[in-house]
Amino acid sequence: MAYPDSKKEKAYSWLNIVLILTCLTMFGTSTYFFAYPDTAPQLIQRLGLTSYFNDKMEKLAALKQTQRQEAMAQPEKETVVIKEVPDLEQVEIPQKEEDLLVASALGVLPISAAQPTEIVIDSNLPLIDESDPLVLEAIEEFSEQTLIVDNLLEQDLLRSTVVFIDNFSRGEFLASFSPLLATDIPFRKKDSNGKTYVSVLNYHRYDNYTKFIDSIDSEKIVATYYMLKPLIDQTYAEISLPGVDFDEVLNDAIEMALSVPVINGPISLKSPSVMYLYNNPTLEALNHAQKLLLRLGGKNLTIIQAKLVEIQAQLMAQSTSPVELNILNTPSNEID
Repeated sequence: MAYPDSKKEKAYSWLNIVLILTCLTMFGTSTYFFAYPDTAPQLIQRLGLTSYFNDKMEKLAALKQTQRQEAMAQPEKETVVIKEVPDLEQVEIPQKEEDLLVASALGVLPISAAQPTEIVIDSNLPLIDESDPLVLEAIEEFSEQTLIVDNLLEQDLLRSTVVFIDNFSRGEFLASFSPLLATDIPFRKKDSNGKTYVSVLNYHRYDNYTKFIDSIDSEKIVATYYMLKPLIDQTYAEISLPGVDFDEVLNDAIEMALSVPVINGPISLKSPSVMYLYNNPTLEALNHAQKLLLRLGGKNLTIIQAKLVEIQAQLMAQSTSPVELNILNTPSNEID
């Protein structure tokens, strides 16, 4: 029972009020400097505490320097690093043609193709910038050049082909470096039942290209490749990283072409803008190099892929026993 004459206690004493104000001030100050950190040095300078903080920072830096010197003075423990050398899988080069086709389909390259070799230029070979006549003569030897004579690049052919294959192996298509120029026949489509399809007539734009590739003698073109290999390696060295062999790049380009699906049925299109896209998400997800070959149509693509398998097999066979050509010995290739 409270006494009526006793003095009542206040809900908040002066000490409580001071503590609350102090806490609010510290909270507000810390929040302010957290939001505006650049103002802290200015306030320290106004309060005349610059020399105090500088002295503290100098002592802290000196302490860290002393600790660092003591750590460096201690004898270092010898660290032994063991490098594991993976075993190299020896791949036997098959000799039979059917074995070569199976191995090429599996994407197996001979060991010699993966080993970096020193570039030695044959004295009979021309300079890269003067190699066009030799390359054009070689094309006549291993294919029916007349099929694409109007669509064949005639200047800087070797360098452009190397750049094109390098980009193609990564799924990129550079039309400006293509050794075969694009057709002048426009793209054709067909509308049926409210849907748009690639016209069958569109595939005939590439019939001569397909016939030209199908006419290639696989043995002779690979022999030409190895004959020009020093020039090819020299050209590729201008655009590649050290230690990368063009044999691997060429094989990757062939594998890229072999990965394109053969579509024999109608292919539907959509046109959300000025360009046509494939309705099939799988086809639309293909890279530019694969889409380029998809435009050939199922029939043409099947012929080209079969020829690439032959060439890939010959690359493996001639990596150890190249076929000799007599192109360099003809009078037309003598260099003045």
